[in-house]
Amino acid sequence: LPRFLARLTPTSPMERSNYFVEVKEPNENLTDILYRPNSLCEKKLSSPSPSDILIRRERQTFRRLPRTGAIVFGVKTYLTPLDELPMAELDNLAKEMKSWPDYVGEYKGRDVWGAKVLEYYRKRVEGEKTGNNQESEKGEVCTI
Repeated sequence: LPRFLARLTPTSPMERSNYFVEVKEPNENLTDILYRPNSLCEKKLSSPSPSDILIRRERQTFRRLPRTGAIVFGVKTYLTPLDELPMAELDNLAKEMKSWPDYVGEYKGRDVWGAKVLEYYRKRVEGEKTGNNQESEKGEVCTI
């Protein structure tokens, strides 16, 4: 990190992006989960619905101020429920999840949400192939 910050100049800001998968309580408001000091996953939720599984994407920017040399760190957070994720992003998530070693999956909370994400993904792929996707009120994909 020190080398990364040392390269910042007032004319060369840097940015990076990352994502997390979070699980929220069924009636929990999205604004309530923007800051969670303890964890990203509610471990007590054993079978979350697709609308309660959130993809949290962050765009982080770093900029050195010209006069003081101070570094400004900005974060823009996007929360997208799984059932609103575009198919291309869902496809990338499923492929990446499958490639994680066990210790990475454990760190990211895959044991809480992973099976539901892959089940939802399979149903969406099946529906895309047949053109028969419909979503239920709970955000679950139903193939007709």
